[in-house]
Amino acid sequence: MPEENSADNAPAVNRETAEEVAHRLDVSKKDLARQLWERLAKSRPGPDNKDLMYLARFVPLLANGAIKTLLTRKPGLEELKELIQHVPKAREGAVQLAIQNFGESLSEDDLRFLLVNTRSPEVAKFLLQKYPSDLNLIQVENNVDGMTEYVEQIRHQELTRDVMREIDRRL
Repeated sequence: MPEENSADNAPAVNRETAEEVAHRLDVSKKDLARQLWERLAKSRPGPDNKDLMYLARFVPLLANGAIKTLLTRKPGLEELKELIQHVPKAREGAVQLAIQNFGESLSEDDLRFLLVNTRSPEVAKFLLQKYPSDLNLIQVENNVDGMTEYVEQIRHQELTRDVMREIDRRL
């Protein structure tokens, strides 16, 4: 009788599990990414902010290094906005940098953009301190959790224009 091939009679073959293969490929990709990052750092004249923004957005293995490098440089407001909008890992640091570097020159629209994209209580307070309009109060109330007490406190304050009208009438 002919022998049938069965699992017991099969020759021993070195088979890796899918997890082992994925881990091995992941390690080799990390090594390759590290080597390429080192080459990029030594390149002439070196990556500019546009190159780093590309890496932060589209190359996950190099994103952390690109974000750190971008945040240590002096990125412009538009670059920070792009980071905040498209790179979730960079949001907190980019918001801090935007407020620190551009705080007084940030327009109401810039602060609303930051608020909508980050939902940060810090941005909400900064927006309401600088531009305490009813529209901004509503936007903060709808977009940021835990700010209802702060919004109510501001709503109970008397409007400056009403006080100015009273001064005009009485004096």
